[in-house]
Amino acid sequence: GEIVLNISFDATSQLQMGNDVIEFLARFSGKSHKIEVPVGNILAIYARENGQGMAFPVEGIPQEPVEGAPEFEALAADEFYDMTPQEKQRVLRERVLQQAEQSGSAAVGREVQRGQHAEGPIVQGPDAGEAAGESRKDSSRKHLKVIK
Repeated sequence: GEIVLNISFDATSQLQMGNDVIEFLARFSGKSHKIEVPVGNILAIYARENGQGMAFPVEGIPQEPVEGAPEFEALAADEFYDMTPQEKQRVLRERVLQQAEQSGSAAVGREVQRGQHAEGPIVQGPDAGEAAGESRKDSSRKHLKVIK
């Protein structure tokens, strides 16, 4: 993969370009971070103002991890990634039914099974109270489901 960094002059300081590494301080969300990038991992540097710059020779990807480099865990895949929208909707509907049965909301469960909705939308998650209150005010949105 490739990462393109568009770094403004105002967001960086202490730029040092060495033979092995390019390093600088950069601000992200107001916090200063030291950025060190090995020259072997940089394909090119270009100035946005005039498009001039220089390209570096492409080296092979190192097979061994760099000493002191942070270790990252892969993110879990989205469980719905390979599903069609219809399959995703079916799985979500089944989950809502299971949760309704567990919480004793039989009326909600029966309405959802028939493809209708009870008093209001099914709202789950930390903002459930706010979302449910807002959606009851707006009766035209009774079909809305917020699942977090």
